[in-house]
Amino acid sequence: MNLSELITGNMVTLQVPLSDSYHEFGTRIVGKKDGVLILSCVKVAGKNIRMPLDKINIYCQLLNKLYIWRGVKVDTLPLGARVYYRIKDTNLESENYNRRGAYRLPVDEILQLGIYRNGEEQKESVLVKDISESGFAFITNREFKKGDRVRLSYTPEEETFDMHAYIIRSLYNAETGKYSYGCKMPEFDALLGGFIMKEQIRRRKMFA
Repeated sequence: MNLSELITGNMVTLQVPLSDSYHEFGTRIVGKKDGVLILSCVKVAGKNIRMPLDKINIYCQLLNKLYIWRGVKVDTLPLGARVYYRIKDTNLESENYNRRGAYRLPVDEILQLGIYRNGEEQKESVLVKDISESGFAFITNREFKKGDRVRLSYTPEEETFDMHAYIIRSLYNAETGKYSYGCKMPEFDALLGGFIMKEQIRRRKMFA
């Protein structure tokens, strides 16, 4: 999908690289003319965030598909007393976005996560967003580092899956003050993959 195909009203997320991680800002397209997109300004603690940035990522979810445009230039556009963002070069193709390359089963549960520090496992309650046969994603207000080793025990009904993984992605949401982490397991877990496939089929039948 081309970035120029987005229309007024579409919600998008700006992913801005800062230091060792990314900060995400949600905003909305409020205008479009001659291929140029105008976005509403993001405010944090009541202050406008200015965007003289050359290379940020933009996400947009449409019809249950998540698209990403990489390396987009976004600048700040003052108009009277208001401030907007402007994207002039919109002739950019997106990619379907799935970092793990496997179906993600929504979980949305508070679970115990093990974080390894100096060879010892420390427990932390986190919100697990989803799992797949190659990894999982979680949200917390704690900051961790890429490469940290983690362990998640997921017990649906009578089955238990012990998932050992490494943090490979870190995103900070400035609006919520929380961190989102993506974790990847060294190998695909065939048993977990089998469970996810059966659960996916079961859920589809429930809502059919």
